[in-house]
Amino acid sequence: MRRGRVSSGGALLVALACLGVCRADILGGIVSHCPAQSPSFERVVAQLRALQMSPRVEVATIGVSRQGRPLLQVTVRDPEVPLESTVRVFIIARQHGTEASGTTACLALAKHFAESQGELEQALLRQLTWVLVPVANPDGMVAGRRNNAAGADLNRSWGTAAQAEVKAIIRAVEHVRPHALVDMHELPASSSKAAYRDNFIQTIGPGSGLTASLGQECKSASARLASWMGQVGYPLRVYYDTAGENTQLCHRYFGLARRIPSYLFEAKTGGGRTLVSRTRFHVLGALVVADSALHRHYELPAEPQVASVPLPAPPAEAAPQGPPVVELELPRDQETARGELSVVAKATPASELAYLQLQVDGVVKALATSAIQTFPLDTRVYPDGEHRIVVQACDDCGRVLAEAAVTVLVDNRQEAGE
Repeated sequence: MRRGRVSSGGALLVALACLGVCRADILGGIVSHCPAQSPSFERVVAQLRALQMSPRVEVATIGVSRQGRPLLQVTVRDPEVPLESTVRVFIIARQHGTEASGTTACLALAKHFAESQGELEQALLRQLTWVLVPVANPDGMVAGRRNNAAGADLNRSWGTAAQAEVKAIIRAVEHVRPHALVDMHELPASSSKAAYRDNFIQTIGPGSGLTASLGQECKSASARLASWMGQVGYPLRVYYDTAGENTQLCHRYFGLARRIPSYLFEAKTGGGRTLVSRTRFHVLGALVVADSALHRHYELPAEPQVASVPLPAPPAEAAPQGPPVVELELPRDQETARGELSVVAKATPASELAYLQLQVDGVVKALATSAIQTFPLDTRVYPDGEHRIVVQACDDCGRVLAEAAVTVLVDNRQEAGE
């Protein structure tokens, strides 16, 4: 398949329709398959085997766990369309055995696209293939523990690929050659780190030291993620990884080492966040990533046969309030920065704001959907000397509406005890 940006002419693209109606029916339809309680591993296997009744579904055992349990891969696609002609999105869930919502998101996606007779879903599968590993750590799931049966944290094992589960998934990814990869996780809301107190995503950043197209693709997708999560009511932060960082984590391994646009999703648990709510976060994220991959990689045939699905009417526009203003707050006595530096940003008014974006020395480091946001920076990763911090307010198309900047002097000698 030749790669190229999708033309916006002609019939309405399913890629656009997918997100245009997600709040109205696709998102709700998929999440409606989520149970109130996490199913057992045996129940997951039974549900996947039952889905094989659909001609759209293939279930394969791509490996076995240390204790001999099957590592199942579910492929959902239109059997009449060659796999290589579609955009392929690979999703990995439950590397940590206690993190349930990634599994339920995979099950819900598989069931919905396997069974739906909707025009949109059928047309979408003519362009898109879902490849899902709902349980990457069967032994950990059965035992109710984070690590696998060897005591290894699978999401700290990708660079060395010493674990059987990791090796099997790497082989599967190499075979599928996906256009995007998503790794689904959960993290307690009680985290002591300010950066981890909201739902967050990590991906490969622009200026990452890799190809420009990889960083720009991940940046574009994460901007879409921020915009959609904000519209649906999920607070979100996005953090960017660059070359030289530890590739033992799954998304860094596939992003930095294998050059695949890769995304780590962390849904927060606790504080009233139900399994259904966390599943919804993952499903929406998967739809946005798939939409972004379709926009970038799917090339329309000469006479596209694409369902024409009308987008919902846009919401009524708020009365114009003028361009936003971004204000930054730094400790007044902290002209010299050591250790952790908190950058507090506020955009007012917030009517057109989709997200705030943090840059350090021209490199995008993070973005967040809140109009008032605290960005924690660890100055120890920067050399001593002056560094320019810029916060930009962006709309849902990524346009910069306003910005504010400050220069700080990093001096890590005192932090290091010199």
